Amino acid sequence: MIVIDTNNNVSAYLKYLKDRGVGAIGRYYSSSAWKRITKQEALNITKAGIKIFVVFENDGDPTLTPDNGVPWPDCCPTGKGYRPA
Repeated sequence: MIVIDTNNNVSAYLKYLKDRGVGAIGRYYSSSAWKRITKQEALNITKAGIKIFVVFENDGDPTLTPDNGVPWPDCCPTGKGYRPA
């Protein structure tokens, strides 16, 4: 099963995601409305037969960089991801 997470509403892309094997989508609870999952989006995702998991995140601080994190290529195929040192 492919699992993704995003801060964007995926309602318009559910068929595309399902056709490509996405079986679970992570979405956000947040005080920032632009990235918060809505009841309607959750209904759309479940109607499409895709599971949901939620993450609480109000911001992404600190932004991880080579100065405050170390490369984590196992989770980021581009080699541009970082995890705390």
